[in-house]
Amino acid sequence: MMSVVIIPAYRPDETLAQLAGRLWLYGCRIVVVDDGSGEAYRSIFSEIGELCTVLRHSKNRGKGAAIKTALSYIRENLPDCDVIGIMDADGQHLPEDMMRLIKWAFERKNTLMLGVRAVGSRMPLRSRLGNRITRTVFRLLSGVKISDTQSGLRAFRRELLEKILAVGGERYEYEMNMLIKAAREHVELRQVSIEVIYYNNNAGTHLHAVRDSWRVFLILMSGLGWYTAAAAMSAAA
Repeated sequence: MMSVVIIPAYRPDETLAQLAGRLWLYGCRIVVVDDGSGEAYRSIFSEIGELCTVLRHSKNRGKGAAIKTALSYIRENLPDCDVIGIMDADGQHLPEDMMRLIKWAFERKNTLMLGVRAVGSRMPLRSRLGNRITRTVFRLLSGVKISDTQSGLRAFRRELLEKILAVGGERYEYEMNMLIKAAREHVELRQVSIEVIYYNNNAGTHLHAVRDSWRVFLILMSGLGWYTAAAAMSAAA
């Protein structure tokens, strides 16, 4: 099995090098996307150059755009890739959990594996509140219950690459769009409990609490029309 892990990175710290080193020891191919971090961060990406393929955006385009840049690279350059994993660059996710998701994704066709966090008191308040809202609305829209809609730890077989690449969205809303598309197209969403490390109450995240939460909410509400229409057609049939 050949696995490739995508790590979108915007202004990362030394945690990225530690993460890449541990994944490399597990035998993964790693594709890191420097999402317009700038010259001040060039040394961090140079440090991992021997372990990873580093792709660059000349300016910050967003997490979704970075993931899609990596997916396009895999499609064009890594034909032997069997499983693709996605994880954040800030050290919240353990490489061991990434490897578990990759293993289970390889064994399951038409499945998007989700690493889900315990939504409890250890989760920073802004993440906890956002998660409660989005998981409730997502369940109402799709009928699919997910305990953590905002986790960035995911894995899937190559057969889903084109579907995932076609998902709309350039920034954090891309991850919610991915779930909506999976629910619409009957891709199984399978959850796996993971450990999460929050550094300094998750101060290192680049998610803008108000702007990005509003963008995700709009994405969910746009999905309401699709599911309502689907329900109406089903009732009329």
